[in-house]
Amino acid sequence: MTKHNEIHPSDIWSKDKADFLVNFIENQSDLQTPERLIRNKMLAIQYQIEDYLESNPSDEIKSIAYFVKLYIKAFNVSQSKVAKLFQMQESNFCKYINGERKLNSSFIIKISELTQTNPEYWLRIEAKSKLWEIQKEKKDKKHEEYTLSRLLSIE
Repeated sequence: MTKHNEIHPSDIWSKDKADFLVNFIENQSDLQTPERLIRNKMLAIQYQIEDYLESNPSDEIKSIAYFVKLYIKAFNVSQSKVAKLFQMQESNFCKYINGERKLNSSFIIKISELTQTNPEYWLRIEAKSKLWEIQKEKKDKKHEEYTLSRLLSIE
């Protein structure tokens, strides 16, 4: 069986060509409007969310707050400004994104509209975190006594 070697850019590009390509990309990026640059960042975050939702549950768990903070950074605004847009106290906003309050449909719609994402993403992120907590607790075997046979043996 023949082993295939990976092709590296340096195998086909000289340093001059690679530098030219980097400069070209940077120049094209500089020509983009601020709105387009934000949209590019938003797409990158959306792809991160999709990758996260499809990843193995044993991988690192990321909260809604993690992704919301990425968006806030991309927008170059504060959490308090987003809370004001959502017509809520900043403390309530933080409770939603940190999981201290269960997401409701109003909040999900607001965050989905702001980030131009599917509302399902936010529910799936929350559900994945909960499932991870359940799996972790189940591994600790704290609830092994809650079985059907034990129930049936109770007088």
